[in-house]
This record gives sequence, C-alpha cells and structure tokens, in this order.
Amino acid sequence: MDKDRRFEGIWIPKEIWLSNELTTQEKIFFVEIKSLDNKDGCFASNGYFADFFKISKTRVSLVIKSLIEKRYIKSTIVYKEGTKQILKRVLNVSFTPSITKVKDPIEEKLKDNNTLNNIFNNTTTLRRETFKAFKERFIKDNSNNKFYTRGIGWETYTAFIINEERLIFNTVSHKILDKNEAFEVWKYLYKESIV
Repeated sequence: MDKDRRFEGIWIPKEIWLSNELTTQEKIFFVEIKSLDNKDGCFASNGYFADFFKISKTRVSLVIKSLIEKRYIKSTIVYKEGTKQILKRVLNVSFTPSITKVKDPIEEKLKDNNTLNNIFNNTTTLRRETFKAFKERFIKDNSNNKFYTRGIGWETYTAFIINEERLIFNTVSHKILDKNEAFEVWKYLYKESIV
C-alpha cells in the first residue's frame, strides 16, 4: 500500500482544516485518502484504515460514509464480471472543497418541482407549437410580402426566438424559487410568440 502512496506528510489544506462541516477525524481521513488516491484511486480497505488509525472497522465505515455524503470523496464498487461479488472498493477525492459549503435550498425546491420539470422536459413539443404559432403570426404580419412567407423555416424561427430561449435558460440558471413564477415566465414567452 505504501509504495504507491503520494505521501504529503501531516499537512492539511486550509479549506479542509477550516471546514465547520467536517469532524477532526473526517479531516484526517480525507487527507489520508487524498494521499493514497493515485491515478487508479485509493484501494485501501476498511481494515487498512482501522489498523492505521487504531479504530474499529465500523467507525471507519461511518467516517467514509459521511465523507461520501458530504461529497468530499466518492466510492466506486468493482464487481467480479457477471456476478454480484465485490472485488474491491475504489475511493477518490471528488472535488476541491471550499472553506464553507453552502447547501442550496433553491436547488432542492427545483429538483422536486413537478410543474417546472414538466414545463422544461416537454420543450420539444412546446417548441413545435411555438414554431407553428410563430409561422402563422409571421405569415399574417407579412402576408403582402411573398419573399418572407415562402422561405420561413427553422432558421428564421431560430433567429427570432433566440432571445426568448436565452431568457428561459437564464431564468432557470438563476433558480426560480416559485413554481408559479416559472410557469408565468413560460406562459409569457409562449403568449408573446403567439400574439
């Protein structure tokens, strides 16, 4: 185990040391896993960590589980081909943590917001309907000009609607708090393309 080790001594990065989210034991585990995480990952078993830290395997499992849940490390299980037999577990440092990790309640609301999910999962149907409405409006507005009405297609529609689509994506990326607000934004954009 020690021959593949990228030993960093006892230095703990300040982002880890100052983290209020991690216990002292989790901080030390993180640094140990990081030092063992080479190009193929960290293959250390719970038994190895138990011997190294002089704690029980149960406690090792709890600390590793906590680091995974807090997204400081990730765990991959490798199975024997064609079976459910576990060959090994691979641990990897999953990100460079910041000093404070802020849980985003807005993101949680968006994840479970069926109305918002339905609106944005059905964009293909809505785009077709919006295109049809746009085409009808465009032909009506330019009925005297045969040049415009003959060649209307996706390119014309795309050029016209790009600002509305940007607004949709910007709205989603700013994480709308309220499902009614998301629905109103979509309704407004859809109505504007029909008028």
